[in-house]
Amino acid sequence: MRHSASNKKSSSAESHAIIKLDKPGKVLESHIVTVDNENAELNEERDRKKYLLDKAIKSFFAIKDKRDIIKNGLSISVREKDYPYMLAIKDDLSKAIQCSVKISKRTKSKKNEQESASGRKNYLFNKTIRQFYNLEDKTDILKNGLKITVRDNDYDYMQSIKAEIKKVINCDVNVYRKETKETTGIISQPFFIPAPVPPLEEKIDKVKKRKSKKSLIADKLLIREIREIKHKRGFLAILSGPFFSSLLHLCLISFLAILIQDEYKKDVQEIHLTIQEEDIVELDEPPPIEEPLPEEIKDVEGLNPELKAIELETSLLKESGLEENEDIPSVNDDSMIEAITDIEITQSNFTTNSIVAGRSGSGRTASLGRYGGSLAGQMSLMKALWWLKSVQKPDGSWANGRGPSTAMTGLALLTYLAHGETQESKDFGDTVNRAVDFLLKLPINKNTDNGYPHAIMTYALAEAYTMTNLPGLKTKMEACVQVLIDGQQQGGCYNYRYSTNEARQDLSFAGWNYQALKAAFAAGCRMEGLSTTIYRSIKWLQNQSFGKFPYSTRNNAVTVGEAKHTMRAVGVLCLQLFGDGRFDGIGDDLLHISTKDLLKYDWVNPPDESLYGWYYATQAMFQAGGDMWKSWNKRFQDVLTRNQNEEGYWDYPGEYHGPKDELTSRIYATALCAMQLTVYYRYLPSFKEGQDLNLKEKKRAIDEGFDLIE
Repeated sequence: MRHSASNKKSSSAESHAIIKLDKPGKVLESHIVTVDNENAELNEERDRKKYLLDKAIKSFFAIKDKRDIIKNGLSISVREKDYPYMLAIKDDLSKAIQCSVKISKRTKSKKNEQESASGRKNYLFNKTIRQFYNLEDKTDILKNGLKITVRDNDYDYMQSIKAEIKKVINCDVNVYRKETKETTGIISQPFFIPAPVPPLEEKIDKVKKRKSKKSLIADKLLIREIREIKHKRGFLAILSGPFFSSLLHLCLISFLAILIQDEYKKDVQEIHLTIQEEDIVELDEPPPIEEPLPEEIKDVEGLNPELKAIELETSLLKESGLEENEDIPSVNDDSMIEAITDIEITQSNFTTNSIVAGRSGSGRTASLGRYGGSLAGQMSLMKALWWLKSVQKPDGSWANGRGPSTAMTGLALLTYLAHGETQESKDFGDTVNRAVDFLLKLPINKNTDNGYPHAIMTYALAEAYTMTNLPGLKTKMEACVQVLIDGQQQGGCYNYRYSTNEARQDLSFAGWNYQALKAAFAAGCRMEGLSTTIYRSIKWLQNQSFGKFPYSTRNNAVTVGEAKHTMRAVGVLCLQLFGDGRFDGIGDDLLHISTKDLLKYDWVNPPDESLYGWYYATQAMFQAGGDMWKSWNKRFQDVLTRNQNEEGYWDYPGEYHGPKDELTSRIYATALCAMQLTVYYRYLPSFKEGQDLNLKEKKRAIDEGFDLIE
């Protein structure tokens, strides 16, 4: 099949479109021939038309069902610059596909333009910061300013992010356009100024150079021919050498084999063997070995202690937030326990490989696309990581007003680990390495600031061991985890300074310990008592979910009423991290977070302890998934990106308990905000319908003396 058509462009050039089809869907040849074409622009136009014609025909025949197209015609949308070309080949295309063709201009949406510009800005920002920090000597740059040369199409982008780059690197930034041949050559001269005529001597020199260049080319061709001849001869010589050498060695080996065979025949002597039977000697049976009897198993005290009523003092009542006349449920009341379902810890909820893979470059990209992460949010996160790096102390810590802070260092390190940064990272490897070294050198102290720093340090070391698998981290992590095992109350909660007295429980303090327990288990820690500690934690959280998640309580009592937004999020998330995110007792809490608490995610009118509660709530909504997560995700990203300081940090909105000096407050707020922006790949949703109970872990807990709820 062959179609041809003509389209005159000028009096001196004529174009013909020629299409050859073997069968529908297979184009043998398609091209445009230009006759008497002396204009370079027409050559470019011809190639573009050929490309568009080929693409249109192939796209048409690739469509399986063409009935509607043949009936109503083929509609093609092209860019504005290709619109004239498509009009020129429209008739040829119509004849080739045997149907009418409609050509229209493609309109580029503003949304796509904004996304493209945003992505380019992010790329230029990260590339500039990375190259700056990779420079060994920055003295001249810090003194005279950083000069950046970019192409014309990137010039406006660099101008728009120049201020942000300046704040990150703390020096002046100047952006220049990259010079091209068009701007430096003769073309840049005004059209009315003729180029200077070279003198006669210059013309003679050019002729001589041209002749010498031709002779040089001839010499090169001659040398090439000589080399090819030598190469062929050398190739034969190379082949002949090994051949004759192998032949010679084969002859020598054959000759030696004949000689050895003759000598062997000469030296052969007869050997006579005499076989004699030996007498069998019977041995007495050895006396039986007495096996030691196993020691008698004695009852161990403390595994199933009886709970005794304790008189409550007025001071403790005020501390827990309960009034003196308020009724406290009995600790022996089993009405709530009957509704508690089986406790499960499944291996899929605590896998090291899934955590590491999810935080890799490809893992982050896949999770961001799947769970709705935005480019603006990740740019805010990168700015936060660069700012935290700029305020890190030489000893690897992040300090507060009193000196190096264990808690702030742990939170900052957790932020980098959540983004998948390790000691091998190009931009933040040194930052992570120095922070880990600082925590490894610290002594274990469970009493400082009521024990919060120890819990956060344990959390950070466990995640660092998960991400790096460094042997030195394991010993320190296990020593810290032992404090969590020994310091847990029999009921499953924690109190300040790891007091095991059941008179008071503190969920705010317990939340950091629960996260550390989950991280330690995910890191592969299987210390004696760890499974029991986790099961006790789940049991306590399940029991409290039938009332309200309290800030503090007494004797593990279940209280009623509306919980604080912070404690509601802490309780829900910890159950989710332990793999019990579908427990019946937290259904109302999830609904409350996704509706009423969502409306209070407001930077201008924030609730008390805003970022602390939002840190837990964002993770809880992500683990819940579905429409709850979609609504929360849209709001929290927008609020955080709009209220970040240009330098990369966040100021804590509203009232809160925590560090009050400016720098430490910003470190604390920035870590909590940045970790929210890593939620897409930090801990992937752990719940799956129909998961089976991990019998190995269940048996381990029973062997350690923990009575599971059945």
